[in-house]
Amino acid sequence: MASAIFVPYYAGLDLGQYLFSNISVRDNSPRKLVEFLTKTPEWKKMWGRDHFMVGGWVAWDFRRIRDDDNDGGPSSCAPRPGSPDSIRSELINQCKSSTKNCKFMGCDGSIYHCEKSPEKVMGLFQNSIFCLQPPGDAYTRRSTFDSILDGCIPVFFHPHTAYTQYWRYFPKNYRKYSVFISPNDIKEKWVFISEKLLGVSKEKVLEMREEVIRLISKVIYGDWSTTSAIGRKLEDAFDIAVKGLLERVENVRKKIRDGEDPSEGFAEENKREFDWLWKEVGY
Repeated sequence: MASAIFVPYYAGLDLGQYLFSNISVRDNSPRKLVEFLTKTPEWKKMWGRDHFMVGGWVAWDFRRIRDDDNDGGPSSCAPRPGSPDSIRSELINQCKSSTKNCKFMGCDGSIYHCEKSPEKVMGLFQNSIFCLQPPGDAYTRRSTFDSILDGCIPVFFHPHTAYTQYWRYFPKNYRKYSVFISPNDIKEKWVFISEKLLGVSKEKVLEMREEVIRLISKVIYGDWSTTSAIGRKLEDAFDIAVKGLLERVENVRKKIRDGEDPSEGFAEENKREFDWLWKEVGY
């Protein structure tokens, strides 16, 4: 009778133990889980399409191109000098050359310093108007949410960093709360960050910061046991995730009832939703 079924298997915790082990070790727990689930009557109702779990890591970390023991594990170091598509080095150089307008906190070589001193990172965001969010090991960034919590306007360089990944949480009109700059413009030095951001009017900055502040409740997990009933009227990140999940499961369930193939177009669903965005930002 359940609308959806939560599987209490935390894939990120499991993968983290065996990321650099051979494939048979890495795949052992997931295979056992699949064997168990496929034998349950709940699974057979929709063949697992109504089951969900918590990944805990970005999806890219769970993928591999081939069954090779050497596959797996993200890139490292802040500038990403070995990645031809990375613009982080150029952004760092631009920031360091414009110390009057840009503050840079370097973490490469001292990553634990940043991790163990979150107050320094958050303090920097609180005292900044714009926060740069270039892709790193993955398109998504935890820093995006830190900046929103501090009322700092995020500056994105790829649609996947926020627009296509978190469309249930953020406004469809991305200009309301963020700035987008094409990475190609950075690589070719057609755009300089300080000039671009200083060109945003004070009125527009105030509007965008107000929108960012309105997003705060959507990117946190509220402790509603200590919150008044009035505060509970706001949807938090958990509410939005579960609501979206149930909608997606119900769409699949309807396809099955109508005799359609529920897997057809499943992976391309979000891509079709954002065709207009890809064209607008030049991808």
